[in-house]
Amino acid sequence: MCAIFGIIGDCNPELLRKISSVQKFRGPDDQNFFYDKNLNFCFGNNRLAVIDENSGKQPMYSFNKNLICVFNGTIFNHLELKDFLLKKGITFLTNSDTEVLVNSYSYWGDQAFNFFDGMWSTAIYDINKSEIILSRDYIGQKPLFYEVQKNKIIFSSQLNGIFQDKTSSRSIDYNSIQKFYFNSGISSTKTLFKNINQVSPGEMIKINLKNQKISKKVYWDLKNGPDFNTFFKKDIDLYKFFPDVIKNYSISDIQPESLLSSGIDSYLVTNFFNKIFENFQTYTLSFKEKSFNEADFVNKHFKNFNKNIINISDSDYKINLDIILKNIDHLCGDTSILPTYSIIKKTGSTKVVIGGDGGDEAFFGYIVFNALIYAKIFKRLPNFINSLLKNLIKLLPANRNYMSFSFKSKKFFSSINNNFQDLVPMWMSSLTFNEINKLFDTNNELDFFCNEHRFTKNTFRNAQLYFYKFYLPNLVLFKTDFSSMLNSKEYRSPLLSKNVINYSLNTDVSELYNFFHNKKIIQKKFNKDLPKKLFQNPKHGFAFPRHKILNEKNVYNFVRMDKLTNKKFFIKKLDNFVNNKEDCGQYLWNEIILTNVLTNLQS
Repeated sequence: MCAIFGIIGDCNPELLRKISSVQKFRGPDDQNFFYDKNLNFCFGNNRLAVIDENSGKQPMYSFNKNLICVFNGTIFNHLELKDFLLKKGITFLTNSDTEVLVNSYSYWGDQAFNFFDGMWSTAIYDINKSEIILSRDYIGQKPLFYEVQKNKIIFSSQLNGIFQDKTSSRSIDYNSIQKFYFNSGISSTKTLFKNINQVSPGEMIKINLKNQKISKKVYWDLKNGPDFNTFFKKDIDLYKFFPDVIKNYSISDIQPESLLSSGIDSYLVTNFFNKIFENFQTYTLSFKEKSFNEADFVNKHFKNFNKNIINISDSDYKINLDIILKNIDHLCGDTSILPTYSIIKKTGSTKVVIGGDGGDEAFFGYIVFNALIYAKIFKRLPNFINSLLKNLIKLLPANRNYMSFSFKSKKFFSSINNNFQDLVPMWMSSLTFNEINKLFDTNNELDFFCNEHRFTKNTFRNAQLYFYKFYLPNLVLFKTDFSSMLNSKEYRSPLLSKNVINYSLNTDVSELYNFFHNKKIIQKKFNKDLPKKLFQNPKHGFAFPRHKILNEKNVYNFVRMDKLTNKKFFIKKLDNFVNNKEDCGQYLWNEIILTNVLTNLQS
């Protein structure tokens, strides 16, 4: 787990070290650089040593010295790949997954990325072809940004790395800002700035070092279905391959620890890790507010785990939010970034933290899947009945409890008349598209906000792909990567294994989802491993009481008023939230994030 960065068209050691310095927390164990003055190119790596601490230094050469790579992430099936390559006569000098990655590319070329189960962003220098290959993992767990200037290209694990170069004027992309207000995140290809992009999940980019010409290729797009190949077989059973997934994800020089909620996914993952490691430690957040507190359930029903119940004070939250806001450089409105950072900060001396992310996508666990069933029912009712219900729901007072009936009902009816493909992104939005048009004095149609979320006419598969292709990489996974890296720790999500994703995409929705049985396939396959009480527990996201931060006393300490798009709009929304007239906490949070990102990158 690391930071990677480089400059093409300017072999500038001073600039490269500045880019390294601002993201040193991503790799505090080692910083190394490579320079090629003839091709006017340099790149480097900040390393968090997790696998083969002593020998895994980067940049790393391939066995034949034709390739050099820097790498951020973990290839969890690297031992299987290494065994294959050894039989082909390829030699290895280390036990690191970095060496497996570079030798895999040397042997298979572009196809190597289809054989990896893991999370990564990497830059590979092909010496013979005088080109750089940038690649990002299939789901977007590890970030990789790049800027194409007139005479040079800069890439970096963080945006603020690119901003160490002062030679380019960065123009704000207001389309991205509008979509951020709607989605609480922006497209996996975009950033806040017009000329700075992201390598997309499942994409590789090749850059010719002599003329800086760029070519792009998608090696796997999840909307096309599963990616079966030599190392990822089709006819395998979830229950049979899952222990191997856990075994691969447990590889580390230091014993991992897990974040444990009251949910099915984190229990499933933790239970299998608990079988591997002695004295395996888990961490759960506790809140005074009952609707947010999962610790009571965990203490009562998860008696087989070594539990650490973490209570974080209001003052700690404010301190931690201040740290987050001083460092965040990309638009991510996932409010759970604060409790995630806070609990990872409280974990022990381990460098590796385990989570249950990916289970709700693979096994249809989000409550919006049930809402789609309700939508099908309500859409059959006469319009006047829906209008009556909608007006009655508006009378319900705002409620600060977690996922209150008032909040869910208002969200549901606010979008019920729209196409099924657009319902989930509209339910997840922080502002309606009409409010955003008012905010910016524009007249964009719904297509502007929702078109990129339309993948297939199958309602439930389309919703799943929304979460896999947008919500996960741009909110959940950026949050976990940023929160863990800011603590100099690696975050792993076994339910994002390529085997699990392939299995889900290859299984009929009717096998994965049932309105009356939460995570039907998990209940069926793992019924002996999971307590029955777990399936009766209401679905709970990793949330915290936002009003601890979103009140008049605190908000003005965190939001940068001079960066607001519309001060009157913001003040009105804040007043509505504080006085329980409207549950617009997500919008207020987004303003805090946006104004601080602008401040950090424009200062």
